Amino acid sequence: MASIYKRWVVRDGKRVKTKKYFIKYKDASGRYVVVAGSESKEISRKKANLLEHDVECIKRGLVDPFADPKKESLVDHLQAFVNHLAADEDTGEYVERTKTRIQAIFDDCGFTTIDDLIRYDADAKVADALKARRKAGLSCTTSNHYLTAIKNFLNWAAQSKRMPQSPILLIEKLPTTTDDGKKRRALTQDEFAKLIEKTRKGEETHQLTGEQRAWLYMIAAYSGLRAGELYTLTPDSFHLDTNPPFIGLRAEDTKNGQPTQQPIRRDFADMLREWLDGQEGRLFSRLACKRSAEMLRVDLKSAKIPAVTEEGEVDFHALRVTYITNLARSGIHPKTAQILARHSDIQLTMKVYTKLGKNEVADALNAMPAAHHIAHHEKG
Repeated sequence: MASIYKRWVVRDGKRVKTKKYFIKYKDASGRYVVVAGSESKEISRKKANLLEHDVECIKRGLVDPFADPKKESLVDHLQAFVNHLAADEDTGEYVERTKTRIQAIFDDCGFTTIDDLIRYDADAKVADALKARRKAGLSCTTSNHYLTAIKNFLNWAAQSKRMPQSPILLIEKLPTTTDDGKKRRALTQDEFAKLIEKTRKGEETHQLTGEQRAWLYMIAAYSGLRAGELYTLTPDSFHLDTNPPFIGLRAEDTKNGQPTQQPIRRDFADMLREWLDGQEGRLFSRLACKRSAEMLRVDLKSAKIPAVTEEGEVDFHALRVTYITNLARSGIHPKTAQILARHSDIQLTMKVYTKLGKNEVADALNAMPAAHHIAHHEKG
């Protein structure tokens, strides 16, 4: 039963009771809720009875608790979600991208109301829409991004009591062991050193100075961060005095939506400390992620490094391939490499991102026992 009471408050240094009564009751989900009543105890009791009656009706399915939200269009609900995301002013690009992806699914499926999202076949419609987009060239990875965006919206809408749970939440992400299908290669140590040297001396291009681009490439190749993650970095992202030092990323800035503390080498941390001194705000705020490959190609040409060979292409994402390949070159255990690469599947780490050259594979044979030892043993 609901309880009716007056609160104690302090006024003019004295502890007195409020004029109004307050009502405390359990809602349909079993949680306690407190609402203001009236100055009249009798009226407050009647209001409490009405509240309890509504709760009982909801429990029995006689009243739709989402009746009012259902009167609004999905466009309005989506805008409310966008406003919620935009509360963090640093995520403008992420917010716009998320909105575009959700609206695209709504349009593909013909969703215009909340009832459309909770129909028994809503999940099948979304699955078919994503399948059609993949047939048109959308990668499995990007398809998962679309799915994540609409799931985030649905979870927010349910938590804010705008709608019940949707069957769309039951759709599972697709495996992405083939990544985006591009054949990339890793830069050799000599190539990377030459790239950094030439870039640092280069002129401004794509709104970044040569010095900025050199540090951008180094951070990418020594941390494995993706272009979108690099774009979010500020001096506060770098934790250089910890053991080990690391680069911190917020959940909204990572591909998998999880906060990350990406470890880096101590000697690289020391180099970063000197460069970061005096830096403010976004370090690479002018980075155009969609043109990052074009930017790198300019510096590769300056360093006389071929962008494409029989082993694959060097685009901006190839710097991440270089990072993971260097882990293998260093003899790091595959499971450790998977963790550092932040991959959910070790096959993605080993088959797609580890690009050892023919000579490197052949050189690895030198670690085996020398053949002449076996020959001498047989003679003995």
